[in-house]
Amino acid sequence: MVRNRHHHSKPIGRPQAMGAGPSDLYDYLRRAEPSGKRRLAQAPITVTDDWPEVLPITEAEVRIVEAYFGDVLDELFGPLP
Repeated sequence: MVRNRHHHSKPIGRPQAMGAGPSDLYDYLRRAEPSGKRRLAQAPITVTDDWPEVLPITEAEVRIVEAYFGDVLDELFGPLP
């Protein structure tokens, strides 16, 4: 009889503990290791703006902005007349 390739020879037991977890779960971003090389100054990046002078905004978009930022807009510009 041919044995199934995926047959486990050892019985499956309880999972083993992995050890202590990280002390700070929010510190997931690893800091870059210093490579010892300094970056040379590069030419400045050129940013181009090809947007039109007036951007079309729908009435639904205005309602959404007013609903979420109405209090902040009133503080900045005063209440609507």
